[in-house]
Amino acid sequence: MLGTGLLASQLPHVYAQDSAATTIDTVWSPPVAPVALLGVAVRNGTTVKKYPYRVKTWNTPDQLRAGLANKTMPVTVVPSYVSANVRNRGQDVILFNILTFGLLSIIGRDQPIASLAELQGKTLLIPFKSDMPDLVLQALFRKAGLDFSRINVQYLTTPPEALGLFLAGKADYAFLPEPMATAAILKGKKSGQNVLRVIDVHREWGRIMGTHSRIPQAGLQVTRVFYDANRDFIDSLQQDLEAAVGWIESNPRSAAEIATSYLPTPAPVLEQSLLHSNLTATRTRTISTEIMLFFEELYRLNPRILGGKMPDEQLFGV
Repeated sequence: MLGTGLLASQLPHVYAQDSAATTIDTVWSPPVAPVALLGVAVRNGTTVKKYPYRVKTWNTPDQLRAGLANKTMPVTVVPSYVSANVRNRGQDVILFNILTFGLLSIIGRDQPIASLAELQGKTLLIPFKSDMPDLVLQALFRKAGLDFSRINVQYLTTPPEALGLFLAGKADYAFLPEPMATAAILKGKKSGQNVLRVIDVHREWGRIMGTHSRIPQAGLQVTRVFYDANRDFIDSLQQDLEAAVGWIESNPRSAAEIATSYLPTPAPVLEQSLLHSNLTATRTRTISTEIMLFFEELYRLNPRILGGKMPDEQLFGV
């Protein structure tokens, strides 16, 4: 999930709602680029003055699974498809917004490729089987009528492992989330390798799927019981997140410094990575059709990704 290795099939079944947390305390996120938005919001925003809260990261899939099961993470950033899965498994959650329109890059050496078809016959490293990079690429190949099995895909257990093997010359390409893709480019330069993003995956998504050139990859999930009890907090946080998007664009170096409190990545790498993280703070109810199209493509790959069925529009709080 976002390169963290949480598989949808591993999510807990959750039904009881009476013990769900409603106290404002912590907003959670995986250690990926959108946490920079939360970091800037808690540093610069007005919400924290009215409702003191902190931002913390969950660092393993087990942490998130436990938090969802025992309802100690009522507000957390997750991949969009995870919210659909959680809802279909019995927990009344809202995918309140989208915080990134895509963190994924295919990196290679020396020159770009003209189409995804050029990956066929090549070795491609992907962190985690059935995680977001894998799902997105399989969906693109299916829609484009390409044979995914013709890629020599090697699945790894972590993005850093994929990064290391790629830089060691063990593969032609690697499909990495930010900030790993940026780290690969910068580390490659130091070792004399001309590493680059060989194709714009988000543009290919738009072209092949006939939609916007972006992927509604992850956003803020809120349990409905928490939202009903704390609407002013969530609505105020949304305003802070919207302001944070513009602030990060204007202050990438300062934003990177803030993000180092949550990400184990040097500030110079984060500064460059944020430019390629497609950060946003878009309410899902305003782009529900686009998100549902994304879910439909994942459902065609494997219904279990979404918990066995398509989610209803209540996922977006409407």
